[in-house]
Amino acid sequence: MNLNRMRAILISALLSFASLPAATITVYPTLATGATVRAEIHLFEGESKKDLWPSGSVLSAVDIPPGQYALKVSSPGFRPFERQLEVTTGRTEVRAVLSLSKERDGTALAISGRINAAPVPSRLWVLAFPLHGPPSDTTECRVTPRGEFDLRTLNSGPYLLTVVDGRKVLATMSIYIGMQNPPILIDLAGTSTGPP
Repeated sequence: MNLNRMRAILISALLSFASLPAATITVYPTLATGATVRAEIHLFEGESKKDLWPSGSVLSAVDIPPGQYALKVSSPGFRPFERQLEVTTGRTEVRAVLSLSKERDGTALAISGRINAAPVPSRLWVLAFPLHGPPSDTTECRVTPRGEFDLRTLNSGPYLLTVVDGRKVLATMSIYIGMQNPPILIDLAGTSTGPP
């Protein structure tokens, strides 16, 4: 293949890539409950780190060229949402789920409860694994001899609550830890939740 033909193929490929239609990106900042949050949005271009998001509190950006981007959504009192985003043509929608941070009111969030029908409650541990956010948000506590537990975490959001005895999992359930949380009753004879 001669040099002119290779050059023509390369130019044709570059022109076809350059002619790809731009994309529209829409971001919906919400809490895990679905409530909307006013947030600041940034869309950083790959290597240049140039911010392509329009200023102000707009939720959509238009004419974004296809490529790799870093999306960051933040709001005072909430942990920032960060995600790598591959943009292609057409429309891209992102639901950015924000979690409360401890700085919102200066105190950790808590959820308490009681475990019934445990032969030896003090052998049990209760763990809460975050379903959104980093694994470092995992929290745990030992159950008291009376079967009570009190979990503390720095950030709100959905968690998977797990009761364990050594390596044996006795119960699991989905919970939401927020600013105010009703107590949880876990009945190991028939796992359930509700007011104790």
